[in-house]
Amino acid sequence: MKILIVYIPRSKSTMTHEILANKFQLQPLKEILTLSRRKNQHYNEYPELIKLVNETDNICVKICINDFIDLKSCVVKDEYKSIDYNKFDHIVFVKRDNIIDTVLSYGYQDQHDPSKWHRRRGTDIVPTKFVIDINRVYYILRAYRLYQSIEEYICSHNTHSKIHHYEFNSIEQGLKKDFDIADHELITSTDSNNIDYSSWATNYQDTVTQFNQIKKQILSATDADIADKNSFFWKNQVDYI
Repeated sequence: MKILIVYIPRSKSTMTHEILANKFQLQPLKEILTLSRRKNQHYNEYPELIKLVNETDNICVKICINDFIDLKSCVVKDEYKSIDYNKFDHIVFVKRDNIIDTVLSYGYQDQHDPSKWHRRRGTDIVPTKFVIDINRVYYILRAYRLYQSIEEYICSHNTHSKIHHYEFNSIEQGLKKDFDIADHELITSTDSNNIDYSSWATNYQDTVTQFNQIKKQILSATDADIADKNSFFWKNQVDYI
């Protein structure tokens, strides 16, 4: 069996990946594009990595939308079109409808412990104030805009896979229904923080005001806007995980 998870950061994708890989005893192939992007922003490793994804059986693969956004060159990499989506039995799309919550969660994790993006089950959370970097708003919103295009492409170039769409707050229910996941199989090595990040972010109100303005622009960006390296879509070109 082959399963592909396409996700936006901070959407419980790691939890989803662990549950499905364990359930079907699949090789947990994850973050290979993300790790390459962080290490080699010229993307030279992508062809070989995508070949690995296409040719390996019995895997659960996890791919982030941001993996195809090249902020250095201000282009969307079309390597996602090189993936043979028909080789997957299941393709799972996961995202978080509340985008400002995604920005808050991402901003908190990145500033406080960038080497540990997920809280290990059983560990405590210590309330800590943090400042939201407006660049993270651009980073996350670009992912949401590209999610639309990449999702369309995958669904229109697929005749074999079962397609699943899950939202942050209902992923567990979807997995139980579509993959026959039992309650005890939902227990993973990591746990959601369940933090009200708005009370910890010292510049929350200012960020919300700016967020609403940026969101309208970025999510309504046309293909021509995305193709234009000088457009507002590429403003604040700061790369993150």
